[in-house]
Amino acid sequence: MFDLKIDNIYAHLKDSAKETLYEHSILTKYYYNKMDKIHNYTQILTKIISEVLIKEDKYSQEALTVIFNLTDRMIYYHDIGKIGLGFQQNKMDNKLDDEIIDYDYHSELSALLFIDIEYNHINRIIFSNNRKQNNEIKTLIKDILLRLSFLIKCHHTKLYNFEKVGYIEDLKILQNKINNNPKIIKYYNKDNIDIDFSVFGNYKYKEDNVMQYVFYKFLYSILVSCDSFATHNFMNSNEVELSLFNKSLIKECNNQYQHTDIYQNILNYKNDSSYFDRTNINKTRCDIFLETEQNLINNLDKNIYFLEACTGSGKTNISQNLALQLLTNNSSLNKIVYTFPFNTLIEQTKSVLYKNFSETNVDVVAINSIEEIKSNNEEYDKDLLKYQFLQYPITLTSHVNLFNILFGNSRRDNLAFSQICNSVIILDEIQSYNHLLWNKMIEIFNILSKFLNVKFIIMSATLPTLDLFLEEYQRDSVCKLINDTKLYYNNPIFKNRVMIDFSMLENESVSIDDVENKIDDIIHDNTKGNRMLVEFITIKSAHEMYDRIRNKYDDFFIFELTNQDNQLYRQYVIDTLNKKDDNGNFINKNVIVISTQVIEAGVDIDMEVGLKDISLLESEEQFLGRINRNGKGKGYAYFFNMDKTKNTYRGDFRVSYDLKNEDIQQCLINKNFTQYYLKCINHLKDESRKQGKNNLNEFNDNLVYIQFKSICESMKLIENKSVQLYLIYKYKTENGEIINSKDILEKYQNLKMIKSYPERMIKLSKLKKYMNLFTYNFTIYNDEYPQIYSDIIDNSLYIIDDVNEYMEDTDGDYITFKSKFNLKKYKESLFL
Repeated sequence: MFDLKIDNIYAHLKDSAKETLYEHSILTKYYYNKMDKIHNYTQILTKIISEVLIKEDKYSQEALTVIFNLTDRMIYYHDIGKIGLGFQQNKMDNKLDDEIIDYDYHSELSALLFIDIEYNHINRIIFSNNRKQNNEIKTLIKDILLRLSFLIKCHHTKLYNFEKVGYIEDLKILQNKINNNPKIIKYYNKDNIDIDFSVFGNYKYKEDNVMQYVFYKFLYSILVSCDSFATHNFMNSNEVELSLFNKSLIKECNNQYQHTDIYQNILNYKNDSSYFDRTNINKTRCDIFLETEQNLINNLDKNIYFLEACTGSGKTNISQNLALQLLTNNSSLNKIVYTFPFNTLIEQTKSVLYKNFSETNVDVVAINSIEEIKSNNEEYDKDLLKYQFLQYPITLTSHVNLFNILFGNSRRDNLAFSQICNSVIILDEIQSYNHLLWNKMIEIFNILSKFLNVKFIIMSATLPTLDLFLEEYQRDSVCKLINDTKLYYNNPIFKNRVMIDFSMLENESVSIDDVENKIDDIIHDNTKGNRMLVEFITIKSAHEMYDRIRNKYDDFFIFELTNQDNQLYRQYVIDTLNKKDDNGNFINKNVIVISTQVIEAGVDIDMEVGLKDISLLESEEQFLGRINRNGKGKGYAYFFNMDKTKNTYRGDFRVSYDLKNEDIQQCLINKNFTQYYLKCINHLKDESRKQGKNNLNEFNDNLVYIQFKSICESMKLIENKSVQLYLIYKYKTENGEIINSKDILEKYQNLKMIKSYPERMIKLSKLKKYMNLFTYNFTIYNDEYPQIYSDIIDNSLYIIDDVNEYMEDTDGDYITFKSKFNLKKYKESLFL
């Protein structure tokens, strides 16, 4: 093996300090060993390698040992290409030779030299006395060596599709380049590289060996994370420490949680079943809580837990308890990761967790586009590192961020992948995922849970029966936490909470006049309540209804809420709706909210009456969750058919199963979503057999042949493109403070002058909460981008100077928390 202990070969510089390649390599290995003790990397890798070999009928202890040692030395030799004369001259300012060498691409050179070091060693090993079998195992291991070298090549960029023919050709070109000028590798102590590449890349894998993807992605993540830790250590002269759960922290959390009022009430009910009246919603919440807890404890060996529970049943509280139970009963688990589709859900859950664990030493951190990065004492490098690696006991993040970690191909996406092992991952509102990803998603979840020691809790009021996508033998890892969901769904407290009326669907379609007349009738009837939610499936229809009624009713608050409103206005609407007196009664009793689907999940409001344009069954149930949320009195919901769902939900077959179908109406009334999802899953299974982008066989091929970019593209949760509009305006806070968006923008521009990337990123996260006051989403349809703007920054931030004509409810020259940007008027002005 090659000895990296060369005194005058450097890996990093900081001011006058120099780190040798040997020191960096040893430090990288140190962090691998440190992570191994915490995360059991050796155990995980051994398990994965064994599975890869077993799938190929090539398992032997010798083969397992050789491959594991290759992964170990890959970490150590990942930067061996820095011995290249060109890198030392050009990057390290280390003049070791009079001849100038242009070639300084150290990652590619590292990949080639790693193969060269290991190539002859593999040739010398005898894996089997059977010549044919021996050659087959060697061919497999050489292919693994080639793929490991590919990870080394990519460790400063991103994971591309592994195209072995093109990759081998690149290595051959580099080999010839070196042999024509051996000074490139002057300190490698070899005059030439002589690798026979004809023996590489010839192995054909079994079709179902999808473990390949997890194996190489996991190794890549280990490599880039340990490399980052080692580099941070040198650059900042301090060691990276992890902030995860341990026995004492788990004990702290359990103690704090079990002293909350909610938990104490559950204990009281457990000891005395008459503690709550039979008609009290809390009695049913306790029953669900206790059943899920017992089923979890009885099935601690399972990996994927399904929690299907009614809206308002207390899933957030239940999930906290389940996660703590898993941590308490499994000492190998060390973190909790909550994931949500919307930032509002992240904020709501974070505030609950903060309250529950405020007196513990547990960090509860939200990682999303609006939350600032937690930073102490301006230790920017250290704090950014913790943020990027999810190094907190409890992390809350978005579905998009989780999918970037699991399926993304950038270096940054992969930093945290090896850190999610030994986690409890809670996925809320999973029905919001792209339905075409369900089968692929559950397959990967099953693999991750088995090999990376991840426990998934998947919860929703409308939960797809995703385990049906798994093979029969794979379903042993799945546990349904509620034995019979009908028992709770048919409880009058939930089932009769909202009276559903389908009479408007007797007409094939209705006009917006019909909907307006229905609103009039309900208000004049005055028996059903005047807190009303009206949901449309297009922004255009929502705008039109809002314009029609905004000044129509005396003594009414009329709000419009769509995904085009910024966070400030949305919070103002929610706060107005939720304002209560000392007796817990709503202060604003006459309110109409005109909205789009943005209201369905992640918006904690409680209305008395709802009207909704039909779409998907999941959406209808989520909508009902905003009506009579706490089961006081009666709620009423009316469904109508106005806009065409096929235009809004393009390519989504679920629009065929809508409320015009009486069977689907019964599914909604009886909360029987199983039959609906059986139809959906059978449809998806049929589709997956067809050729095309979403074909499961194609996806499996990409997993086997590590097509990282293709996997990333096929697993994107959000397909729509959007840019942001930034309005130049002055904002007046409730206490009279003036914030000028022009000043905020100038600070944003000045951040680019900060050379330190960690400092820049942390200061940007702090500035974003102010930028969000003036920022609005602009979704791109048919490649139509904003046309009225004064400047474009970073290719996605459109600066709008003259905004007076587009703003509503301003305070003179100022916008306030009540102000609304009329995006419809702005868009109309684009085409005048």
